Amino acid sequence: QGESGYAQLNRHKRHELEGLVASLDKLMSTNIRSGLVLCQTTQHVKKCLMRLANSSLGLVAQKDTTGDYFVVKARALPTYREYGQEEEIHVVLYSAERFRKKDRTKTGAAEEDDDKGQFSKELEDALDISRKKVLLWSAYASASRGINFLTRQDGKERDFELFCLVNDPYHTRHTRPGASGLSMEKFQSFAQVLRDEPGWAAMSKGELLFEYSRNRWKRLRKEHVIDITRTVFQALGRGERKPGTEMPCQHLYVSSEAARMMHLGLRHPPELRKRASPAQRAVLERLALHHRKTG
Repeated sequence: QGESGYAQLNRHKRHELEGLVASLDKLMSTNIRSGLVLCQTTQHVKKCLMRLANSSLGLVAQKDTTGDYFVVKARALPTYREYGQEEEIHVVLYSAERFRKKDRTKTGAAEEDDDKGQFSKELEDALDISRKKVLLWSAYASASRGINFLTRQDGKERDFELFCLVNDPYHTRHTRPGASGLSMEKFQSFAQVLRDEPGWAAMSKGELLFEYSRNRWKRLRKEHVIDITRTVFQALGRGERKPGTEMPCQHLYVSSEAARMMHLGLRHPPELRKRASPAQRAVLERLALHHRKTG
């Protein structure tokens, strides 16, 4: 209190901090060597890790100048040192600008995009868990774009052993846009929903705009929940890119927020259940069990 750089935490930021502590604790207290955490944004976690790196605790070291790569030293904490935990945990906060490989020979707007699926050597080396543990944080947007994160151990590619969804991907094209003013994408979604209702063709332009200004959220809420559910399903699929590689056990942690949105969203698109992968089915089974126990 009274120190600059701090602000009131909303529940999403609190969940991200809780997810950071819980995921680090899991890696430091078990034999799990790799973890993938998906969240709304990595910015708050980055600030926390940078502050820890600048403190005199000796727990966190920053390996770059941008705040995307940190090393957590388990031996700096007495609880873990007592149990002989010596391996460092490398924490990587993924950003495409920093870790995607660029083809510098391409020029022009039509060829500015990254080589899809290609990561820089720095990230590939960071995800090698042969002699260290790795915790990779990424925003949900990466999952929705289909980026595949894999670790490598003794030359063999592996999925992450620990997989966490610390909050739900709250913002969609149906909520607030990234800039002020009218969002054409949001307006198009509203028009598509309205078109499925009787009587829309008789509406004037004024009536349409009035309905958009007053009742758009009421009409777009269902689409918003479905979009979040699909994003969560896509996110769960990021942990199943190497199903043929032997793994003792994969640990899945889903926040109560993400679980609640999945429960609401699955009322509408039944095809998601039918096409569910093993990880997705495991989460659905636990959700069903939770609802039976809690009524």
